[in-house]
Amino acid sequence: MVSEITTLKKHASSSKHCENSKSITGVNLITNMFKKGDQVKRIDQIKTAEILMCGFLSKHNIPFNAINRLTQVMKKAFPDSEIAQKIVLDRTKATKIVTNVIGLSNKEELINDLKNTSFSVIIDESTDVGTLKTLCICVRYFNLKSNKIQSRFWELVELFKDSNSANEGATANKIYTEVMN
Repeated sequence: MVSEITTLKKHASSSKHCENSKSITGVNLITNMFKKGDQVKRIDQIKTAEILMCGFLSKHNIPFNAINRLTQVMKKAFPDSEIAQKIVLDRTKATKIVTNVIGLSNKEELINDLKNTSFSVIIDESTDVGTLKTLCICVRYFNLKSNKIQSRFWELVELFKDSNSANEGATANKIYTEVMN
């Protein structure tokens, strides 16, 4: 017997195999294993669709609250798509995907780019409407892949994490320490 998938599938559909498999209970049949592989593939496709939708929101600066309605619209627009029907995505999950999946992936890519080239650091400290002082750190470098000079976001740092650092103020030493950290 040659152990190829087509041979195994052909054997699984034979009348002798079907009769013998009816008498066996509690055993995973090989056809069920193939179905599980398809299920894993389908789950990966659903995850990919969710990541793509979250990336679209981020790229076009669309509020995360819109994802709830967008998911419902996609289910109605594509009733025959199993992937669209299985997407479960709300504001909280979308935020986490952007932060913990897309954001980390982009930062890892940027780290790999910066390891191979010289770069400069650009910083800007500002205060938001809630009087929270933040420090935006960007990097500028020559990207060998795109053959262009690029400025990319590195990190947004909260300058005052406790009352002691707030008393110190946004001094040059404080900003230097945060950039070095």
